[in-house]
Amino acid sequence: MKEPLKIILWGEEIGRLVWDSRTHNTYFTYHPDFLKKELDIAPLTAPKAGAKGHMPFWGDKDRKYRSLPPFLSDSLPDDWGNQLFERWRIEHKLSNAEITPLEKLSFIGKRGMGALEFVPCVSLASDEERIDIQSLIDLAGRIFREREHVQILPEESLTEQALIVVGTSAGGRQPKAVLAINRKTGEIRSGQVAGLTDYDYCILKFGDPSRSSAELEMVYYAMCRMAGIQMMESRLFEVEGHQHFLTRRFDRRGDEKLHTQTLAALCPGIESYEGLLEVCRKLHLPEGASEEIFRRMVFNVLANNTDDHDRNFSFLMDKTGCWQLAPAYDMTFIFNQGGFQPQEERCLMVRGKRMEISKEDILSFARDNGIRRAEVIINQVAEALLSFRELAMQYGVKEEWANRVGGFLSAQLTAWGYIGTDASGSSESNPDLTELAGHAVSHARLEQAYRGNYHLLATIDGKAHKYVFRMGTPEYASIARKGGVNLSKEDLRELVTRFLIPKINLSLIHISEPTRH
Repeated sequence: MKEPLKIILWGEEIGRLVWDSRTHNTYFTYHPDFLKKELDIAPLTAPKAGAKGHMPFWGDKDRKYRSLPPFLSDSLPDDWGNQLFERWRIEHKLSNAEITPLEKLSFIGKRGMGALEFVPCVSLASDEERIDIQSLIDLAGRIFREREHVQILPEESLTEQALIVVGTSAGGRQPKAVLAINRKTGEIRSGQVAGLTDYDYCILKFGDPSRSSAELEMVYYAMCRMAGIQMMESRLFEVEGHQHFLTRRFDRRGDEKLHTQTLAALCPGIESYEGLLEVCRKLHLPEGASEEIFRRMVFNVLANNTDDHDRNFSFLMDKTGCWQLAPAYDMTFIFNQGGFQPQEERCLMVRGKRMEISKEDILSFARDNGIRRAEVIINQVAEALLSFRELAMQYGVKEEWANRVGGFLSAQLTAWGYIGTDASGSSESNPDLTELAGHAVSHARLEQAYRGNYHLLATIDGKAHKYVFRMGTPEYASIARKGGVNLSKEDLRELVTRFLIPKINLSLIHISEPTRH
């Protein structure tokens, strides 16, 4: 795009974005009329005050910002949106060399999250078409799984267009769509159309039935609300017998768009909760915002929401220029890339730590940052997490995943003193079995490997032993239903007796047999 891109906020041009082909970078300049207004849309990265406001703001070359000024980068499609953008680019026979950040923002046009709009905007299929949600979900799943190799059938072309319309502006890795749902009839339309009467503007996150992803996120939503964390109204949305996670948009207030900035856009380089609190202070947010951040931090640590990166915290500005902390979102249990074990390393640090954060670390954080009622807040969060099993049953989380998550939560709550231990100070998931079938057995435990296999481990007669339960076997299925970390002392005793002791006895028989010549 050779021509500058107009940036619009609430119907008024606030400035222009230019692509500099010499430096392969963008720069933004404020419109002179907007400089006269009191609104400060990017006070920490593109402040209007003084001489700086009259100077160009260059794009950030960091991969996260893709050569855009940080406050504009939020509007770019994320991983999932980029997959759909690639479908559109290929369909329109555009080469990658022709695509600059301006093309992508023009493609987003008026469909972005928040209130910023971009002119000229690319004309897409009609936003006002009714949406066949099942076809949308089916095609989204195929595109997500097969990526550039996906083959779109001729009869799917309209569905693909609809998916591009409703899916490219939503951030994150997970397939999702921006929808408007009629409160009376349930009719579904694109969520990019303003002024629809009796419609709720929502984001639909497509669930993965095999992993209970939507059901699990619903449980976490319920626990967040019980813990006093601010979130938009959410519910499960059933389509053809499968559940998806539906949540109201926080960047819409009726027909009004709210200016939205993630932490990444508002203040690049924040890597800790301490830094997040400092941003709240720079925006002059009330004390309640700091308490809310602390509450979310406690929840994220205890409940293993380690995907707490700087795009998962947002701030809102209304037409008066008043900033506030946006409601929490993307609150759920995070598994590692293997898909079976918890992702232990978090994105934002607490007191310089990304792992193994203790209750004392949390209390020290509170003292250092002037957080009042820290113990009360921690207790409220812990009490909410103790409801996990009941909520998992209520919302239909598969037993296998309920046990994996529930086992982790139990271990965390035990370590923090909210679930008791036995007299030895050990939880029942790793007991000393003392004696089995004439053998001294200790440190028996079950661990899940990166790719999912379960490893039964124990020290028997002073030597370490292991048995592998491979995925697809009946034994694996039985353990998965119970959850490896949730096995009782009796369960472990039975497994050691059935699978480890016979191996040892067999080896002893071989050793005792005379050598034959």
